[in-house]
Amino acid sequence: MSRTRKGRDGAGASGRVPSDRRGPGGSHRARGHPLDAGGHRRDATDSQGARGYRRDADSRRNAAGRRRTGGPRRRGSDSQTRGRVNRRNVADRLHSAAIHLLRTVRKTDTATGISPARLSALSVLVFGGPRSLRELAEAEQVTAPTMSRIVAGLESDGYVSRRPDRHDQRAIQIRSTAKGKAALERGRRLRIESLANLLQSASKDELATLSQAARLIEEAVAAQ
Repeated sequence: MSRTRKGRDGAGASGRVPSDRRGPGGSHRARGHPLDAGGHRRDATDSQGARGYRRDADSRRNAAGRRRTGGPRRRGSDSQTRGRVNRRNVADRLHSAAIHLLRTVRKTDTATGISPARLSALSVLVFGGPRSLRELAEAEQVTAPTMSRIVAGLESDGYVSRRPDRHDQRAIQIRSTAKGKAALERGRRLRIESLANLLQSASKDELATLSQAARLIEEAVAAQ
């Protein structure tokens, strides 16, 4: 036949390769397999080997990181949190968590029938003992006139009483009554039950961590 028939590799029936398909020095350049710098044909196994080499290099770097840190490298929030652990960041997270936690458990205070401001002042008297009006105002960080109105409301409901100071008859001490103590203990019990429900999904290890954190916070506050 006069017409040349091409095969799949682009060569004619004579087996010759067109000049535009020849590489340096007349070598054959197959489609999809470019030549390397030495003019040799580079096939798919070469690129796979390169990828394998990169994976091996990554593995060696990870192994070196484990030797330096004493454990495997972790991705995600754990490693990011570990990198940000310092006193200021921990304090920031504790502050935010404490605010959200207080807002959550305070929802149970409505069951006591006592307003949050009165309940807070009553807790100072129940757990801290008798206080003067000035001392109670300082403890609650409010003005004396504001605390005077709070105490008046607690006294009218029978939760607190006023008595002269045994060491200074001119001074008046404010103390909780049996009714006030019972009301506060009920409110505290409701808060604890609410908080315990929040921790239902926590594991034993997580509960132990929270217990340790609570102890550290109590010790830090007590040291002030």
